[in-house]
Amino acid sequence: VKEITTAKDLRETVSVTVFEGSSIVRISRIVEEAGFCTAQEFIDVVENTDWSQFKFFQYVEDDVNKPFKMEGFLYPETYEFFPEATAYEIAEKMLGHFDELITDDMYAQMEQQGFTLQDVVTLASYVEEEAGDPINQPDVAAVFLNRLKPDSPYPKLESDVSYYYMREQVEPYLGVGRDQSPVAMQEAVNTYLCVGIPVTPVSSPSISAIKAVLNPTPDSPYYFFLTDLTGKYYYAETWQGHVNN
Repeated sequence: VKEITTAKDLRETVSVTVFEGSSIVRISRIVEEAGFCTAQEFIDVVENTDWSQFKFFQYVEDDVNKPFKMEGFLYPETYEFFPEATAYEIAEKMLGHFDELITDDMYAQMEQQGFTLQDVVTLASYVEEEAGDPINQPDVAAVFLNRLKPDSPYPKLESDVSYYYMREQVEPYLGVGRDQSPVAMQEAVNTYLCVGIPVTPVSSPSISAIKAVLNPTPDSPYYFFLTDLTGKYYYAETWQGHVNN
């Protein structure tokens, strides 16, 4: 009786996979390739909709130098959608999933550590790009956080990821040549130019990267890291140590 009286939707669905470290431009192309809408239509919906039904939205910072206001908040996951799903429904599901994952305890931890949600997601996006393996993420997060300390000898994050984000994601979207985006935007995004946390995430980080920022390796003395071709990480306290590595 339960089986024959339970309503089921047996329509076929379309699977959409957003990988960790995907930018909003890349996600929009994934949605377009799945046949739902154009990439631009998706970006327009994400950027221009009032998402205040979600708690996290009140903490999203709007800055003229951010290429995309909502960068970093479309959570990377595999989703199932009905073929007729709209850009709004797709964005709502991705943003809603992000909202569910950020708990009240995590918000309290951010406040205690003096970070905003925007800060944490931005740093987590760099951790995600520089260390996709969750095992290495707390160590990499500690390096970035050491650089943010008041007495840091290296107050810039200096991650190549920021340059490639502008070069490969933002500038092609804006329709300008390499390094032809607004100077103020470059200075706010490029971690070789700006001191401290840049104005925007560079991609959508996983929850493990977010947690790594909130719970980095304690008492790490390092300010530098790099990897070899096997993916092994090498850390250093000084520039000379980094050069030696």
